Amino acid sequence: MLPWLITWFVELDGNNETESLEPLVKCFIYLPTRVTLLNGLISYDEATFALIVDTLLQAASTGSSQLNFHISESIYTLVQQFPKRALAVRFKLVQAQILPELALRLTISHIHDDVDFLNGEFTGLPSWILSQSSKVAPHIATMKNHLCDMAMKEVLSVKGVEDADQLKLEKLLRAIIGVLGLFGIKATEEQFRVCLQVIRKAQTARSIELSLCFVLICAEQVLRLPLRERNALMKYVCETEKTEVPALIAIAFASNQILQVETLVRQKLNMNLMIPKLGLFEMQKLFKTLETDIYAKFSAPQI
Repeated sequence: MLPWLITWFVELDGNNETESLEPLVKCFIYLPTRVTLLNGLISYDEATFALIVDTLLQAASTGSSQLNFHISESIYTLVQQFPKRALAVRFKLVQAQILPELALRLTISHIHDDVDFLNGEFTGLPSWILSQSSKVAPHIATMKNHLCDMAMKEVLSVKGVEDADQLKLEKLLRAIIGVLGLFGIKATEEQFRVCLQVIRKAQTARSIELSLCFVLICAEQVLRLPLRERNALMKYVCETEKTEVPALIAIAFASNQILQVETLVRQKLNMNLMIPKLGLFEMQKLFKTLETDIYAKFSAPQI
């Protein structure tokens, strides 16, 4: 029945082109058997996959939340049949800035490039994802777990600090910071400890700056560390000659310019995220106990 119906629609337009199936696809969206019917179309001609996805996305851009749910499920089911198409479908979603839940789902289940995808989308403000934070929350939590697992594997794979792949650690840490900061979720104690191990491997100016950003965003957990461990952490990320950012933050804290600290962190991350104010006020007190040492690194006479 379905092959005959497809042939009839193609011939009805008189041009024998599969583009004539667009009205048929639009009708199928509203049927409970939509997935079976759409699979039938693709089985008839696999080249119709792109047309079907484009038609579904066009409907999603103006559809209700319930319709978008059905469209998302339909596209995901189709991608499961043709997994090699996952990247192309996600590209269309990002380009159209729609169905973020589906984009994240495809990333997790088929594309597996969580770090690069999140780092790209977190630049600036990913409003198309944040606008549906409740829907994407389970996938964001899954990605957070994946990122921390990857960070742990990376830390365990290197014997010494000098062996660490700094670029990989930087990308991992920035992605983790984005997940925590943009979505307002916390790392588990185990995940927090993993991030501390990543920080201890930081050797470049960029990795140290990211480490300091992590400390400020996760201030509540940092402040709960045992005194000796906390002091060692702060000394490592602040008393460095590789970057002036710790000194700039210390100066801002000393002059009660909390907003300037937030601005500097956002600039270094290239993310428009919120930083818990209470944590910053507590970190301000901590920085005042360190500022003499921080200033000394940059006030010493140059020889």
